[in-house]
Amino acid sequence: MKLYNKFLIISLIGIFIRSVINPYDYFTRVLEIFPVVLWSIALFVIYKKWFTFSKTVRLFLWLRAIILLVWWHYTYALNPLFAWIQDYFHLLRNHYDRLWHLFQWLVPAMIFREILIKKQIIKNNSRLNFFVVCICLSISVFYEFIERRVAMGTWTKADSFLGTQWDVWDTQRDMFMALIGALITITFLKLKKEWTNKPTLD
Repeated sequence: MKLYNKFLIISLIGIFIRSVINPYDYFTRVLEIFPVVLWSIALFVIYKKWFTFSKTVRLFLWLRAIILLVWWHYTYALNPLFAWIQDYFHLLRNHYDRLWHLFQWLVPAMIFREILIKKQIIKNNSRLNFFVVCICLSISVFYEFIERRVAMGTWTKADSFLGTQWDVWDTQRDMFMALIGALITITFLKLKKEWTNKPTLD
């Protein structure tokens, strides 16, 4: 295993160990982390058996995992840094979940786009970008459906699980952040291609 991969994995293990020490509400955190664990297993299998992701994608996956583990420990509403921002700017809620939902689909957009390019599934750039956005949005919407179903089954834990913080438009804003994340990825990779004259992020 290359030194780059070793650093990413070892650092994440350390952060993970810290995140599981006295987190807020173990039950809700397990509900939240379960789909991410499945997603991580799927990515590992893909990486080992079928497809090697670029170093940049691996870096952004690492950043996404750190954001997730920090959220896993504190919850959306109690993140201390964003609580300070909330107090300083007199905001109505803690906006850490907006950062998470941005990275939640910014990074998968990179993954989907890289797979589609390297496997030559879609060669037209306009169609490629359109399908990447559609994939991210459709999965985001489907995940919100799952969240609603799980929340209905947990009742007393529903508000902590959903992290709406009494925002009636939280679901719509989460899906909007998925759109923004996918569009940021497309813009970033387009600029990267222009700067390096390469179709991928290697």
